[in-house]
Amino acid sequence: MKDENDPNTLGSEWMVVDCPHCKREVRIRARSRLSQLACPYCSNPLGEDNNPPPALTAPTRESTSQTHSQRHRKVTSKTKPVWDETPDEGQEHAQDDLTTEFLEADPNNENQVRIRRVRRKIHLRPWQKVRRIIFFAMLAIIGIAGITLFMTLVFKGGSTVTVDLKNPIDIEPKATQGLTLDQKTDHPIPASLTRGERDYCLQMIHTFSAAKTVEKKLSLVANPEITGDRMKNMIIQTGNETYSEIIDSNKVQLESGKYAILLAVRIGNLDQKRYFAFIQSSKDEIKMHWEVSFGYQPMPLEQFKSSRPATAQQFRAKLRNGNFFANHFENKDRWHCVEIYYPGSPDFLIYGYIDRETPFGREVVARLDSSQDIIPGLPTVEKNLSVIASLRFPEGSESNNQVEVVEIQSYSWFE
Repeated sequence: MKDENDPNTLGSEWMVVDCPHCKREVRIRARSRLSQLACPYCSNPLGEDNNPPPALTAPTRESTSQTHSQRHRKVTSKTKPVWDETPDEGQEHAQDDLTTEFLEADPNNENQVRIRRVRRKIHLRPWQKVRRIIFFAMLAIIGIAGITLFMTLVFKGGSTVTVDLKNPIDIEPKATQGLTLDQKTDHPIPASLTRGERDYCLQMIHTFSAAKTVEKKLSLVANPEITGDRMKNMIIQTGNETYSEIIDSNKVQLESGKYAILLAVRIGNLDQKRYFAFIQSSKDEIKMHWEVSFGYQPMPLEQFKSSRPATAQQFRAKLRNGNFFANHFENKDRWHCVEIYYPGSPDFLIYGYIDRETPFGREVVARLDSSQDIIPGLPTVEKNLSVIASLRFPEGSESNNQVEVVEIQSYSWFE
């Protein structure tokens, strides 16, 4: 058996060559090709294949002990060792490179260490490439679908009402023309106000304002057989108002099953608004409620106060609890005081009194009672009622600001 420490044996298997670049001695195997070996000190090839083979020299015991533990690797394009004694901390590598760094003792000086870096390019396997392609394709599909849905909601909105307001004859949708009531499709009315209904109501306002005759206006209003005479007898002072945009809107369901649409529309570019009301009987049938929109009263309140008619007169107004007892209505146990007012008209205000002993009086008092709706920790919200009420002055009344509420015809302005 050969002794590994025998110089004669080592000399036959190993040899020492000088690096042509750093001029240091490097111990290599005797049958190695110099072009495939890198110097462990400068990382350069130890020679070329066409160079004459170096002379074989027997290594000394000192060089054998220093180089026996060193590992020599072949130089390839993918795994070329890089020796860096003074590494640059700010140096950045490409994202596709995998860099391995580790410390190694310097064979010439045991008190010093150096960093060895090995860089290899990352190569994805076929299934990894397929997974990456599928992932980015799904992201693209989700993004396109989201953008399409958003654009549809913005530009389409809710269901629209396609009615040509400029042609009163074609006020009924073409889809239902020529059909009987039993043949027409019964579409449910949306509970909330859609964009199409808002645009339709605003266009109806513009058409109504531009109409020059009463006949053209009657084609846009609800109950034209009743509203026609009222419209002819009432002078509406709107001037040359133009309406630019809708400031506020609301939609409520009436007791009859129909829906009332309320709009607050800006007057031109001014900081003023006018209220309009509409009645929706079906999904495709919306008419303006002229009486509510323009505050129609059979008798103006000022004329009612000055003339004090003996018969009761009807008024569209709102009721809220009051606290004024005088003259003919001093008895608080019998009379319930309410303030009768009209929104947007500060001059429309009169005190009304309801007999607590009548059935309708007990109903009105119960409707105005807000004690049942009190939420602990929150302030009490005052209740009000929208009514069509009959008002009458008592006989021998000395005040023109106190009337008796004889009857409530409706708890809605639209009925």
